[in-house]
Amino acid sequence: MGVARRTIPLDPGRAEETLRTGEDTARQAMAEMRHLLDVLRTDGEPVDDQADVGVARLPALVEESGNATLEVAGEAVELPTTVDHAVYRIVQEALTNTRKHAAGARSRVLLTYQPGLVEVEVGDDGQPRPGDVGVGLGLAGMAERVSLCGGELRAGPSPRGGFVVHARIPLVERP
Repeated sequence: MGVARRTIPLDPGRAEETLRTGEDTARQAMAEMRHLLDVLRTDGEPVDDQADVGVARLPALVEESGNATLEVAGEAVELPTTVDHAVYRIVQEALTNTRKHAAGARSRVLLTYQPGLVEVEVGDDGQPRPGDVGVGLGLAGMAERVSLCGGELRAGPSPRGGFVVHARIPLVERP
């Protein structure tokens, strides 16, 4: 929210967008935390999944972003809940970062199913705004989610311009 506070005098519209994005992300994170706590409290009993978080919701998420496309490759398989949610949150955060740091950039989401793993890549063609610096909490959160699933995350500038986030997550149970 510090970005919004510093931006208000210079660009009230951007500040409002930043605050809205923060509110939406916090609301969704709290819903996911509640779900996680419900799972931990159930002694193994099934719990209803969040209907609004998962790969099935990616087309709507991409549509809502306003400037992205979604491509799916490979034969879709049912993903473990943690992987399903991680993929969704990675795409959500990457699209949010594009809006915050490279407004107007076009994004491409590629979801690839391979035997025993799923990959998701979100790339944009934008240029960072002057004054944007370093790695934020969003990328750290993505890396943590992927790590908890036993996967790998790479994120950084693309040689062709823009920024790319790429996650590779195995679909086998970790010992």
